[in-house]
Amino acid sequence: MTPETKVRVLVVEDSVVQRAHLVSLLAADPAIEVVGEAADVPSAVELARERRPALVTMDLELPGGRGPELGGLQAIRSIMDDQPTPILVLSVHAPTRGGTVALDALDAGAIDVLPKPGAYDGAAAELLRRRVRVLSGVPMMRRRRRPVDAGPPVPRGARRTVAPAVVGLAASTGGPGALRTVVGELRGAEVPLLIVQHIHREFVASFAAWLQETTGVPVEVAGHGERARPGIAYLAPADTHLRLAPGRVLALDPEPDVLSRPSADELLLSMARHAGASGVGAVLTGMGDDGARGLLALRNAGGRTFAQDGASATVDGMPRAARELGAAEQVVALDRLGQAIRAVAVGT
Repeated sequence: MTPETKVRVLVVEDSVVQRAHLVSLLAADPAIEVVGEAADVPSAVELARERRPALVTMDLELPGGRGPELGGLQAIRSIMDDQPTPILVLSVHAPTRGGTVALDALDAGAIDVLPKPGAYDGAAAELLRRRVRVLSGVPMMRRRRRPVDAGPPVPRGARRTVAPAVVGLAASTGGPGALRTVVGELRGAEVPLLIVQHIHREFVASFAAWLQETTGVPVEVAGHGERARPGIAYLAPADTHLRLAPGRVLALDPEPDVLSRPSADELLLSMARHAGASGVGAVLTGMGDDGARGLLALRNAGGRTFAQDGASATVDGMPRAARELGAAEQVVALDRLGQAIRAVAVGT
């Protein structure tokens, strides 16, 4: 393997001992090369600019920041503004109150977050190296300070679903920030929201709390056999598929054991079967193609379907797959997607 084919990684960690350990773990993989080490905010930003790594591992508790916000959050924003780079957050902030700090990091532009284990045993070390290899190849979009001009908004009074509507949202990499935007636009809409977000199991509860705090919409981790109530957002639990059953009942099932679990396809396929023309589905930013097949089934069943446009997606994998399959009735920029969904779900 030549140096040109290795994944170039910048390790950002203020603890000398932990930084040395991370470097050692990563260097044990012949496909990974550590090209720099930083211990504070200024050096992290400078080295990201100079070394142009394929990925940055980021500690959140970094010195050298300004104000009360954690230094790691400031470093993430600066790197994404200056030279958009995949950033993998390694956080001790889970699953307690600090877990929402890790979600703030994703909202700031980090591509993924992993909890720091008490010790990197074989499985934890391999998970870290695997995520570094996978995420390093993700093309990053520069974060926009202004809304994307994606043409005229969806007109009020556009053809609505058969009432009452049920809305399914699916996202993966880059999803927390996108979901915050869309769900916030749906606050007060008297429809149930069913959400699949690919995220590490230790952050599911804190993600639900963060999403509720940042949108004002009640958010619950879905329970098996629970009836979906209007105005509530239900988040799929870890490693479990969320489906819509007859009578607007929620069904949880660990089978099938597929790559994406919870699966956006499983949710949207169930909506095609049990919501049909009253279903509204949207596929947002994320890696891979999960959700495209289910969104097409929902469209064929008479439901209303959306995909985020490529220009506003942090990672244009899942929405691109949906667009290319012809599953999306409308392709909409993130800043207008919530409004478009609301127009067909409740007509306002």
